[in-house]
Amino acid sequence: MDKTRILEPYVEIAAAWSNWTNIACLDSGEMIGVIFGDTRAKDSIGAGRRLIVSEFRACAKIVLGRYGKVRRLPTLLWNFMMTEMKLLVNRPEADAEIMLLLVDSKQRGKGIGRTLVDRFVNNAMDSGSKRVSVYADDIASNWHFYESYGFKRAGSFFDNWSTYYNGDRSMGIRFILDLDHRQ
Repeated sequence: MDKTRILEPYVEIAAAWSNWTNIACLDSGEMIGVIFGDTRAKDSIGAGRRLIVSEFRACAKIVLGRYGKVRRLPTLLWNFMMTEMKLLVNRPEADAEIMLLLVDSKQRGKGIGRTLVDRFVNNAMDSGSKRVSVYADDIASNWHFYESYGFKRAGSFFDNWSTYYNGDRSMGIRFILDLDHRQ
């Protein structure tokens, strides 16, 4: 699978799970950042169905080659599904979640990610949320960003997908932000 296309299934899954999206653009209209988030409690009606449908669609598109030719398809699918199951099992108790945050690598360090997260956190607080969770891995994600923002580690696990994709042992990290103690 082409590494440049690997984010496509994650964007599709995040969009399916989310009820809130915000995009950062330059004056020229060029998109430089996006955040997908969910401010519905995880026990909301339809949450399980949204997950199953979005995961099934992503796997079907991988099998059908939508994201490019795949070598060792069973291994790829196994690692993808194992990590997705671990994400469910290791989901901390929260009523809001950042599903995906992306900032153009040329634009990082300019406060774009912080602005997008601020917007989501403010929306979550306005929606009555008390805790926000987010997932990052220790290789491909900027997990230091979440710690500097004020998120606390809630747990970690071996990330099969990131390990498979990056070729190095990777840990998944779950973070939580307590909105009651946020100033």
